[in-house]
Amino acid sequence: MKLSTMALLTLTGLVVPVAGAARGAPPKLDNTRKIDPEETRGAEAYHHLRLATTFLSQQLLQQAREECLRSLSIQPDFPEASYTLGLILMQLKDYRGALAEADRIIAVNPYFTEAHNLRGLAYSAMGDSDSALRAFEAVKADASYPTPEVAHFNIGRVFWERKACSEAVLHFRRALEINPKWWRAWYLMADCQFQLGQLAQARESYGKVFELEPSDPDSHFGLGFLCFSSGDLACARLHFTKVLELAPSSEKSEQAREYLRQINFR
Repeated sequence: MKLSTMALLTLTGLVVPVAGAARGAPPKLDNTRKIDPEETRGAEAYHHLRLATTFLSQQLLQQAREECLRSLSIQPDFPEASYTLGLILMQLKDYRGALAEADRIIAVNPYFTEAHNLRGLAYSAMGDSDSALRAFEAVKADASYPTPEVAHFNIGRVFWERKACSEAVLHFRRALEINPKWWRAWYLMADCQFQLGQLAQARESYGKVFELEPSDPDSHFGLGFLCFSSGDLACARLHFTKVLELAPSSEKSEQAREYLRQINFR
């Protein structure tokens, strides 16, 4: 089976490629693969992996997990199946299980960079930001990695969660130099710039978000709060109202309603 081109999967705010490569060099796994898809057992293992990825794309997580386990029962040293299983376990919030799959991959092929991404995800979800950073730095260090913006984004996200916004902005900027259309990186950079008191830069970054993803309620709330904090009540009203339109039942909408009440009393 030739895996499809890369699709980005967001987990706990972090990002991992689902499979394959969007551009650049092929995954390093190709250099050491032991699975022969033409051999009977190999073909059967690939068949179950195909089913697993189909179920995963449909968010049928338990079915996807079962197909990965079937694939690995046939070919225990099958890094692609372990990687897919790790992604599924992350979505099921079995972070230790996902970490175990990442370690299994690295034992078979230490050059399979996505396994380090998976380790970073799992460590971040478990609150171990130091280990997460080490894992994401290992991804960044791979010069052949086809989407280096993913590594920079994930590192920036860890620093953002630590409230270390100066460091976070450096990595979000690097991610955006590589992929300027990544609206989520613009959004987190805008939030960091606001926290750093860089209001003009934050407004500009929110503007980039709305060029790329005009219907994100969190971004409208963020710019609404920035405007409210700086006394631009017309701007604040516009964006808080947009939150109500886009996500009327969300927690953000309740906060937006409270700010709108305060604006209307002024």
